[in-house]
Amino acid sequence: MLAGSTRGAAQAVVKPDEKAGSSLARLGAAIGASLIGFARLGDTRPAGTVQRKLSEIPSVVDFGAIGDDATDNALAIQQAIDAVAGSGGGLLLVPAGIFRIGHSLKLRSHVRLAGVGTAAVLHLVNSDRSSAILGLGTRQNPIDGVSVRDLTIKGDARFAGGKPSVVNGSGLAFVYANNCEVGGVHVIGFSDGGISFHNGNYNSIANCRVEHTAQAVSFTAGEIDVTGNAAIANRISDTGEYNGLHLEGGFGGGGMNGRVLSTTLSGNTVTRSWEAGINIELAPHTSCVGNTVRQSGMGRTMINMGVKVYGGAFSALNGNTVTESLGDAIVVGADSGYCSINGNTTAGNGGALLVTDSGAQVTNDVAIGINSFSEGDVRSQGNVRIRSRTNGFSFANRLDPDPHVLDWYEEGRFVPVPVGGKGIEYDIRDARFTRIGNVVHLAIRIRWHGDSASQPKGIGGLPVPSAMSAQFCASYRMIAGEHREALVTLGEGQSMLVLAPFVRVGGRLEKTRQTPCELTITGSYLTSV
Repeated sequence: MLAGSTRGAAQAVVKPDEKAGSSLARLGAAIGASLIGFARLGDTRPAGTVQRKLSEIPSVVDFGAIGDDATDNALAIQQAIDAVAGSGGGLLLVPAGIFRIGHSLKLRSHVRLAGVGTAAVLHLVNSDRSSAILGLGTRQNPIDGVSVRDLTIKGDARFAGGKPSVVNGSGLAFVYANNCEVGGVHVIGFSDGGISFHNGNYNSIANCRVEHTAQAVSFTAGEIDVTGNAAIANRISDTGEYNGLHLEGGFGGGGMNGRVLSTTLSGNTVTRSWEAGINIELAPHTSCVGNTVRQSGMGRTMINMGVKVYGGAFSALNGNTVTESLGDAIVVGADSGYCSINGNTTAGNGGALLVTDSGAQVTNDVAIGINSFSEGDVRSQGNVRIRSRTNGFSFANRLDPDPHVLDWYEEGRFVPVPVGGKGIEYDIRDARFTRIGNVVHLAIRIRWHGDSASQPKGIGGLPVPSAMSAQFCASYRMIAGEHREALVTLGEGQSMLVLAPFVRVGGRLEKTRQTPCELTITGSYLTSV
């Protein structure tokens, strides 16, 4: 640190040899951190060494823990946690080694448990269902400000056919905990959960890897509402019995009605989950953005979809990629009104998007934007309808009959019928349509030989009659010529009128008969049928 640095910053200087002519043996013994002086600017106390400063950070080995994967270190590590908590909190180091524990370690408020990466391992060896690490508070006195970072939490369970090889509880569980963070942690091999927060607020799980656990990452609520939790950039795989990434209000049954509110799920990757890849249940205002889900529903259960939303009103499902799920890629179910579904990509799933409800818990106004559903179907079930909107589609409760609103999805080809234009020969290149509800989208390509512009031309035989007039976007060109805009108007019925522009060729307006021309038309219109 330069001498001119801000007051209070640490200053390091090379410690000179105190006595000229000292032996090489003495110099060789003083290496590394023992050669570096440590002081604070403006501090008149004698300078120490970095080696001595580092020793001020407590480590679990200072309390007798041994990383040989043989010694039971549960008591020693618990004593270290309690000592740090008793001094007001702070950092507790887990160095490289495999530290075996026979029962749960209980975290305390303001203790920051930090490893040195994957080389720092806590290995739970037990025969009950206790968690490897447990942060346990109460409703009146929740634990606060805990962090667990940069280590591996290992259990001996592995899943085959949805069943664990041993029963050993969960990896890291918090109950009534606020403002806590779990980051860079690898959790593997637990018969219950991987990383979970129950009845906690403003907690985060980020950049973690969780595999071979019954339910990988979860935020749940029992009798109280919780809010502001986040799961970001986690890698989840081989979930054994339940969901990969899980939000659930009312957890525990027995009249519990707490909700999981305003949760952020972003940048997570979920692969090979037994049930849903991402489950959002009684969790309104969830932001589920930019996640990737592959091969969900491996257990072929009723919950084998990629992303499931039930009781997730006002949630956003945007920019997610869902592939190879045995069920639907995205299911928006009961009591999930006013959701946004936009920018998602699905491929190779049992279906693309299903919007449904159950009884009185209807699904209202689910806005659907521009998605890539390669499975080609958007379906609705129960008390749901599709309503057209200027910027997309929305689903709403069917309370009154409406001839302009139909539960309908259809796509296919059709044969348009050219009308008018004496002496013109038409060649239909392609004509397709897609219908969702009462919105019909057309894409037509026609080539003809004859007068290029002097006569209006009509196209009939549209697949569904229109309810009102509309203008289409059209491109008209002479073969090997430049593109021009053409005016295409669709009136009520099943035909449209084409007014192609004059084309200037060689300095004059081209009207020569037998000139090959091509017209491309795309656009949407409303139907009353």
